[in-house]
Amino acid sequence: MAVDVIVYLEGFVDLAEERKRIEKAIEKNEKESAGLKGRLSNADFVRNAPPEVVEQGRATLAELAEKMTSLNEALKRLS
Repeated sequence: MAVDVIVYLEGFVDLAEERKRIEKAIEKNEKESAGLKGRLSNADFVRNAPPEVVEQGRATLAELAEKMTSLNEALKRLS
């Protein structure tokens, strides 16, 4: 069971700084995702790497996609 809690931060948190923090996290996430996608799209890597390494890469990529969705939603709420 998921519960959403809304906390109004205006007046307590510098919203401009929070936007910058989220944008920086998005940029880091994009770079990490691009690196993983590049590795996983390399047929030699996928063929030669242990299966558990390839699966871990795919799982990490999925986690990063979920995190990206959350970050973009948070950024949208601050705008």
